[in-house]
Amino acid sequence: EQRVGVFGMANGIAVAENGNLYVLDKQYNGIHVFHPTGLFQKILKAVVLYNDGLYQEAVPLWNEILKQNSNYYMAHLGLGKAAYISGDWVTAMSEMKVALDQENYSEAYWQYRSAWLQKNSTGAILLLLAVIAVYQLIGKIFHFSPAGWVWAKWKKFFHRLTAVLCSRVPGVRVKLEETVFAFRILKYPTDTFYDASRAGKASVGSAVIVFAIYVAVKLAAAACTSFSFNKFGLAGMTLMDVMLSFIAPIMLWVFGSYLVGAITKGQGSLKAVFITAVYCLIPQIVLSLPIALISNVLTRDEISIYYFLIALAAAWTGIYLFLQMKEVQGYDFGEAGKRLIMVFFTIAIAIVLAAAIYGISIQAYNLANELIREVLGFV
Repeated sequence: EQRVGVFGMANGIAVAENGNLYVLDKQYNGIHVFHPTGLFQKILKAVVLYNDGLYQEAVPLWNEILKQNSNYYMAHLGLGKAAYISGDWVTAMSEMKVALDQENYSEAYWQYRSAWLQKNSTGAILLLLAVIAVYQLIGKIFHFSPAGWVWAKWKKFFHRLTAVLCSRVPGVRVKLEETVFAFRILKYPTDTFYDASRAGKASVGSAVIVFAIYVAVKLAAAACTSFSFNKFGLAGMTLMDVMLSFIAPIMLWVFGSYLVGAITKGQGSLKAVFITAVYCLIPQIVLSLPIALISNVLTRDEISIYYFLIALAAAWTGIYLFLQMKEVQGYDFGEAGKRLIMVFFTIAIAIVLAAAIYGISIQAYNLANELIREVLGFV
């Protein structure tokens, strides 16, 4: 028995000028005819105008379509193109962002940036020079540094705040001092690794705090990165994304580094390896948010600058991880290079095993689910 809308064996399709869709069905020896709805007819007309480059003429149709389906991305794309042609860059960027079109969004932003620079660049440069001149003048006449004054006020406020916390919560002072100590790695990486692993100047608790700061900064960076480089932003990240992107890599490094050290008679304990590995994330904490903010003044034509900054942060972190393994495990440079290869190999094996276990678990779950459903009579 043939049912309406159900194909037996479709072997031909055609679209008429009026929008009717004809599907030839070999099994049923007939033709299925689909008539367009009113919304589809509007979409068809708007798309024809869009493909012909008549973006402005299609605007009324796109607006009518959005009244019936506000999430139709093609309508936002059409309105964005029309706004771009008319020179309304802000509206064009807004519509392109809703349509998830990074390329056209970037082009509209480039036009907006160029127009803003042409209009305001002279005034901005003069204002910057005036601020620098006034700053230098204040320093010479009054022997006073505004930046130093702000920094002194901030330190005073911070010390008062920490004093209140330390007086009310036991152990906070030690954790704060250890957390601040972690940032010493920026200036003295080798000494910091030594003091953290052998002099007892760090703890697992402070490392966890640093790691929490790292995750928070990375999430903030995802939220602040320009749409041109991050289509979905923070809203597109799931808990699994956070675990795979931020938590799993450093945990794999800790696992691989400690295991290789244990096999090769390294000097680092698991605690020391974990603490110092987390400290290696300090460059990411320092650079991730500035890079995200810088991305908002770049277009996709300058994507090489953005990825260069990302690579710079990654390289800085990588150098620290190499020094961390060398200092904590007590290797020389040549031996550390060989052990680094072993760490990468160990991490690769761990990833393969994790993927295999995950795949087997899914298969086992599906098999158990099918057996249970069959036994209970659900299938």
